[in-house]
Amino acid sequence: MKNKSPTILIIGAGPGGLCLAHALEKNKNIKQFNVKIFDREFSPTARWQGYHVTLYSSGVKSLIQCVPTSLIPHIPHAIPDTNNLKEEHIVYALNRSGHKIVQPPTNRQFPNFIEFSKYPLNFNEFMLGYRDVLRDILLQDIEVQWGKKCVGYEEVENGVFALFEDGTREFGDLLVACDGINSVIRKQKLPHLKIQNNGIINIIADIAPSQQLISRLQKYTGNSLMNVIMGSYNDCSSQLLRMIPINDEREIDVRFRMTIIYSYAIHISPNTDDIDRDLYKETTAQIINEVKTRIAKTNPEKELTKLLLELWDLVPLDDSVNPYPFKKFNPPRKKLIRHIDPKSIPIWESTRVTLLGDAIHAMEPSLGLEILSKSLLKMDKIGWEKCIWLYENEMRQRTSRHVVLSTKAARKLHGIYRASS
Repeated sequence: MKNKSPTILIIGAGPGGLCLAHALEKNKNIKQFNVKIFDREFSPTARWQGYHVTLYSSGVKSLIQCVPTSLIPHIPHAIPDTNNLKEEHIVYALNRSGHKIVQPPTNRQFPNFIEFSKYPLNFNEFMLGYRDVLRDILLQDIEVQWGKKCVGYEEVENGVFALFEDGTREFGDLLVACDGINSVIRKQKLPHLKIQNNGIINIIADIAPSQQLISRLQKYTGNSLMNVIMGSYNDCSSQLLRMIPINDEREIDVRFRMTIIYSYAIHISPNTDDIDRDLYKETTAQIINEVKTRIAKTNPEKELTKLLLELWDLVPLDDSVNPYPFKKFNPPRKKLIRHIDPKSIPIWESTRVTLLGDAIHAMEPSLGLEILSKSLLKMDKIGWEKCIWLYENEMRQRTSRHVVLSTKAARKLHGIYRASS
């Protein structure tokens, strides 16, 4: 492997896989790699690529370190600079009467993503960005082989084959699975590492509310980037918003992009797959009607309840809305909140196949991404076995702590208390 450039096969062209590809290309003066990246979708616009995304300082720092300097000027399109007069980098929790019940101890302002990256990790502080725009930026200068759905792998003495649904295979020295929480690579490599349910249903949608509606809501929520409004039945309503118009501010009807979330606790069925299949059977209209019925159960006469119902009335039923405010129609998503804890099983043997991001820990991929890219750059000195071992050992320790913390927080928010938590 010292006499040629090792081939790295990356499965999945999401932010994690693309950042890894950029990081290896950026550091080719240290170590040259032949990077091949594959994605199951037939084009970069085949499906909706996400809502608002919360980014912590560690994630933004990793992003800056991974991408080439030529992409840095484009990042503000995905993580816009802060409007200091209209935005606060905190989360408020309110009851349905509009009274604040939780407020972070700090309220620092971060003018831009570069300044934010200089602060230590604090889960009370974050920047809000657009996942779909970020992915478009990360796709620049990266060649992706589209329409390649990976269905497994085969390790041989001198490398590994990625196996695809179309019957083809691709050989590489190492394979990195960035194929999400339902990773087929993880299921083959670590069949005993199971997805755990938090006992919470999450319903999420993107809408384009007017300035007038947002102003009414901000009488209660203030200018925070994210708000959590507690119900009375172990349920929560959340809004994520950047005060950046999606159309010309000089127009009469100025609109903004907002992600709205409604979540509630449920009793977990022992058969997770059956629950998921039942969720996907519901129509958009049925999902919206369920949300509104549940919201209306708590203090139906309160103004804040009425505002939440108005927000869900804005969810498009299809792409016939004129003008449709987003690039691609995406119906509301109704899913179980799940997590994967890499320390829930004994440490596994490091091989030519490893996992990154949601495929192994179902949370922000930045913690593992930085470790993996730095480890691979040492391949000539320590060999691929030691590179993968170093990455997986540190990833297990660091990401497991954050998975446990985020799981406990989600369960507590929805009134779920278990001996295991």
